[in-house]
Amino acid sequence: MTAARMRVVVLAALVWGAAVTALVLSSDHLEARVLWAIFGTILVLSFVGYYAAHQQAGALSPLIAGSLGALFVTWVTFVPSFIWIFLGAPYIERLRKNRYLSAMLATVTAAVVGVIANLALWFALHVLFGEVREVSAGVATFAWPAWQSINPAAIALSLAAGLALLHWRVNLVRVLLATGAVGYLLQGATS
Repeated sequence: MTAARMRVVVLAALVWGAAVTALVLSSDHLEARVLWAIFGTILVLSFVGYYAAHQQAGALSPLIAGSLGALFVTWVTFVPSFIWIFLGAPYIERLRKNRYLSAMLATVTAAVVGVIANLALWFALHVLFGEVREVSAGVATFAWPAWQSINPAAIALSLAAGLALLHWRVNLVRVLLATGAVGYLLQGATS
């Protein structure tokens, strides 16, 4: 990895850590479900770290490289956040009383929730549809699914997971394990 690329990785890790820190510092207004969505995003980052290192293992075994990649991404996601929390905790009550800083924290929270919603939409489009096109409308570009490429199995599995979580209140870990297993079996059946 070049020095320039390493600087980008460190900067991205610090920026993501700062976003998580801002959410933690201003999270007294967020529901537990939103916080779980944030932690789910962190787990997705850990998986992406695993996958990237697994694919670019070099001299290491892919399993070792992937595990180190996941560990590294998890480390740089959490450590900056906790450093900022421990350094800022003594001052947070004074900061909350400052009207301008409190408004800034609320703005950062809204921005981060927007980023998470955008990421969720991107994943949903790419999981539920086999083909997604980029469509330009003036200065904006957005993803638009090719409706004929819809994945009925993914939609059924998503709806079943949503019902299990929201209607029947099944434990999140159980739903993740069950949908992961069914998805794996469906993927094997279609390959």
